[in-house]
Amino acid sequence: MRWRYVFTIPVTVLVALLSLITGGWLFLQRSLPPEFAEVPSHVRDSVTVWRDSFAIPTIVAAHTMDAFFAMGYLHAQDRLWQMDIARRVALGRVAEILGAEAFPLDYLMRTLGLERIANSTWDSLHPVSRAILRSYAEGVNTWLQQNSSRLPPECILISYTPEPWEPIHSLAIARLMSFDLAFSFWSDIAMGTLAEELGMERAWELLPNYPPNAPTIVDEAPLAPPPPAGDTLLPKLGALQRPPQPPGGFTRIAEALGSLRSWLRASPSQGSNAWAVRTHTGAILANDPHLVLGLPPRWYPVCVLSPDYEVAGLTFPGLPLVIIGRNRFIAWGVTNLMADESDFFIERVDTAYPFQYWNGHQWQRFQRWRDTLRIRGKPSVVVEIWRSQNGPIISDAHLFAAPRFLFQRPEDTTTNSFLRRYRISYRWASAERISDEVWAAYQIGRARSWNQFQAALRRWGSPVLCFVYADRQGNVAAQPAGYIPLRDTSLPEASWAFPLPGWEKRYRWHGLVNAVELPNLVNPRQGFVVSANNKLTHNPPFPLTYIWEPASRAQRLTELLLQRSATYGLTDAERMQMDVLSPYAREMMLVLLPLLERIPEPSSMERQAIQHLQEWDFQFGRTSTGATIYAVLLHRLLANTFGVHLSEPRLREYLFLSNLALRRLLELLHAPHSRWFDNPETAGRETLEHVLRQSLGEAVDTVRRYLGDEPKGWRYERIHTLRLVHLLELHPLLRLIFSRGPYPTPGAPTTVNSGEWRLWAPFQQTLGASVRFAADLADTTWAVVLPGGVSGHILSPHYLDQLPLWLYGALLRRPLGIPPLARRSLLLLPRSPSAGAHSLAKSP
Repeated sequence: MRWRYVFTIPVTVLVALLSLITGGWLFLQRSLPPEFAEVPSHVRDSVTVWRDSFAIPTIVAAHTMDAFFAMGYLHAQDRLWQMDIARRVALGRVAEILGAEAFPLDYLMRTLGLERIANSTWDSLHPVSRAILRSYAEGVNTWLQQNSSRLPPECILISYTPEPWEPIHSLAIARLMSFDLAFSFWSDIAMGTLAEELGMERAWELLPNYPPNAPTIVDEAPLAPPPPAGDTLLPKLGALQRPPQPPGGFTRIAEALGSLRSWLRASPSQGSNAWAVRTHTGAILANDPHLVLGLPPRWYPVCVLSPDYEVAGLTFPGLPLVIIGRNRFIAWGVTNLMADESDFFIERVDTAYPFQYWNGHQWQRFQRWRDTLRIRGKPSVVVEIWRSQNGPIISDAHLFAAPRFLFQRPEDTTTNSFLRRYRISYRWASAERISDEVWAAYQIGRARSWNQFQAALRRWGSPVLCFVYADRQGNVAAQPAGYIPLRDTSLPEASWAFPLPGWEKRYRWHGLVNAVELPNLVNPRQGFVVSANNKLTHNPPFPLTYIWEPASRAQRLTELLLQRSATYGLTDAERMQMDVLSPYAREMMLVLLPLLERIPEPSSMERQAIQHLQEWDFQFGRTSTGATIYAVLLHRLLANTFGVHLSEPRLREYLFLSNLALRRLLELLHAPHSRWFDNPETAGRETLEHVLRQSLGEAVDTVRRYLGDEPKGWRYERIHTLRLVHLLELHPLLRLIFSRGPYPTPGAPTTVNSGEWRLWAPFQQTLGASVRFAADLADTTWAVVLPGGVSGHILSPHYLDQLPLWLYGALLRRPLGIPPLARRSLLLLPRSPSAGAHSLAKSP
């Protein structure tokens, strides 16, 4: 079978790879952009692009639409492959270039209908938004037309040419970003499988509460650090308050969804840190969004100097506007609000006529239509997409319509008892309400005050974010924005953690509300605001979510800011972004250390491990021994607490929901006699002490097996590393060319400098700061660093040139203007005096 796989690899890939090995390196070098180019184009007036020593561009344009044209040109020049693959994922067209492995991903995206959403959005956009997207697309296409011999190495190796860019492609990518941040897409399915295996009552117990004394975003922080949380176990709830248990067969949907995670680069969480601090000279803002790390980096830094849009910050290749950044008056950052913006519904099917479902009153026909998916090297596949009143049917899209692609075996779908009775639909707020994030982001970039900034956010619909704000007058604020479902407030919030019966009225949505209507925080007495995916407020007006991150990062940031000096500045913010002390670990060890010290007759190695934990300062630095022991102990505690009650696949599903698993474990430490510590396979009744003793022994054995018997060699950097993975890592022959690492890294899932690993597969870091950004409103300084570089070209000196700075905490500082010693890299010239009919319309 293995030889068969090798010989079925497309010949073009093998030939291209052989060419690379035998001399194709020089050929690929020809695809690098020139250091300077003078380009005739469809601009109204000349546009100059300056680059600093790290190739970060500054666009200088006399007309704002010309600046967006230049943005499109630069994104194509530096990140065309990244843009094109994002476009293909959003449109469901990856299999056209990568083959049948990508078919399930394409089917999912066609079913979600991101292209349909983009088309609907286009028709309702503000005229300026459409003009921005058209100018950007013209810039991308100008590069494509003039550089057919300079395509990225990925295009050369795979042997295909990207198609022209259309404005709706940017809108589809924007919705793909929203889907990437919709964590409930994974959590609701996982909780459904847990309920199927354990029963609803036990699955309900796996959902943690939010500690009542933990910091929230918009409730003013106490003027002293909060005390450790006590027992916050969920209260017992009556069966009538809970959704019904999912029917048998639901688990297989989760298995199908799980097969897509590598393609979607799905992460256990999508966290971020953002804070703004009032200073004696203005304000400081810092932001480091946490996403799955890979190559090229997610973000593209740029400075734009034009009459109507003068900003610096981070763009997303494929989108023309600065999402995190600053102008001369304000600065802003974003975090994921972790809102539960979607639900899965179980649809009851008419067994006599399976094209109908029960809507609660009568049998209703599914909406159905066909679509054609092209697959490289194989015949096209015609798929049928169904839709109920609650949304598209995803169960067919993933598993039952194409099992041979998912499991490499044919299967008669009609034999599945689940399918004969039910389908699963998916309702997502981002698919239900038209919004104009292009206009919102454009107006944010032009805002000069808090009122103007807040007004711009009223047009922001997706993704649901918490915006953190600062201005040069010293104002600081936190404001949520984005559409959230309105649900029945008489039901417990945790009800929405599970798949719901689509025929019951009480689980229906009652419309959508924009999160700008939720409480915000403006100029609190403590002089700062913090947003770190912690709970928005202790008393939300309606159900928001159950998937908050552990409060550890927010707590640590609050501690540091309460201790800040009167001269707090940009250097202090940059230092905070690298902080690796975990309040979560500190609280765990307050409970565990006394128990560890009471273990009878520990072995010599166990005594040494306990001693290192006693001396540990709760910091996950590269050379720490205590961090190593704690990390392995945490892994074993999770397995021995939850794993004895769950099958291996379900344990993996629960640990994938790392924010839930970590929060629940911390709660259980305050209930040492909980039945979750009792192994049902043994005669006795185990408690936390029994599980801890077992976990310590296993942790010491694990550390010795991998790092040796000498504790001096148990440095954290030996187990915690980062490998920057390119999408073509999925192809074994291309892995060594595009991916990089491993690199020893500090941090943990609960530290400000996030070093998150998959809890079920430790300890390689997968998630962290996808960029670090900071701004000083006392002047025009902005600072940035990427886990990689500006260029997506493997032979460019700017493919990885910022990585050493990112690894060790340095940021690149520059003014909102042309940096000193910058070189001119691009001059866009108008083709004729009449060029540029796309000039900026006057804003209403």
